[in-house]
Amino acid sequence: MAAKLVATATPGFQLSASPASGQASSSTTATTTVTVTPQNGFSSTVTLGCSGLPAGVSCKFTPASVTPNGAAVTASLSISVASMAGAGSAGGQGAAHSGAILFAASQQPILALTMLLGCAGACFAAFAGARCLPRPRLVLASCSLGALILVGCGGGSSSGSAGSSGSSSGSSSSSSGSSSSGGTQPSTVTIQITGSAANVVTSSASYTLTING
Repeated sequence: MAAKLVATATPGFQLSASPASGQASSSTTATTTVTVTPQNGFSSTVTLGCSGLPAGVSCKFTPASVTPNGAAVTASLSISVASMAGAGSAGGQGAAHSGAILFAASQQPILALTMLLGCAGACFAAFAGARCLPRPRLVLASCSLGALILVGCGGGSSSGSAGSSGSSSGSSSSSSGSSSSGGTQPSTVTIQITGSAANVVTSSASYTLTING
């Protein structure tokens, strides 16, 4: 009498996501419903997770694990995008640079006054010691002229720096406006929603995420 072989199907489960695509940004979260459907009498606990997440993107399941006792069960998946960091670093560096230039320009009158007083002191010392320079008045006049030129250049530099700062500020505003009007181009990634059970049974489903800047 021939033996009769009976094939036994292996218990398992299938994962699906509805909807299978969504959009997220730093201010909005993408949500979808994940369904775990048991097959061939599967009744073990399934732990849910995500793979293929780009930097700054995270996912959260509620609940984190489900147990299909003879019927399909669901969990809610939320996908969030972290805020972009370092957006104001360039502007901060530009402001610091402009501030340093303006500070240096503001010191020009002090340098000019120091120069003038030094020249006057030198001439006074020469007169007092009867060792006057050949042309002390000419030296004093040259020092005075140099001091005036230094003050004038300082004022011009300060104005130019202020103008450059304003121009930079305008460029920054203009680029900010362009960024606001054009915006960052969205990027699309495919995330794998995974499920695993204690008896090494696994399954996955794809989810398409569009990240808006």
